[in-house]
Amino acid sequence: MSARRGFTLMEVVFAVAIVATALVALQATVAGSIQSAGTSVNRRAAREVCRAKLEEVLAGSESPDGGGDLEDRPGFRWSARSEELTVGMPERGTEVVVVVIVEVTFPAFSEGAGGGAAGGGASSSLSADAGMETISMASVMPHDAGQGQQAGGPR
Repeated sequence: MSARRGFTLMEVVFAVAIVATALVALQATVAGSIQSAGTSVNRRAAREVCRAKLEEVLAGSESPDGGGDLEDRPGFRWSARSEELTVGMPERGTEVVVVVIVEVTFPAFSEGAGGGAAGGGASSSLSADAGMETISMASVMPHDAGQGQQAGGPR
């Protein structure tokens, strides 16, 4: 009697099941990596837009209390607001300064993206909108813009 060479049907089924499971796991990993890369690209673009809008507000070409959609970046929205803060010691005089805060909201594709502080004085956080993240930057309005004024006595 001659010995048969080859695989049994059961061995082939097990081999196909193992390969299929490995391919599904690999596909999930690749999809997660692509989503993470997309969010990273959007986060960097949002940081650049936020910095540019803050510079425009400080230069006076944008309103310190405005906002809107970005035409060249679908899904991106920006807003700016200003707040007056009193700084200094009461007995030595105080100064009122205007702080401008610019926020850019953008699509975030992966669930765990964002959260901590980002570079360049920006902060990043997930917003209430599902799949959206926000970058914020702030600066003090230049005194020569007429926004800050003396409120106290001599220094």
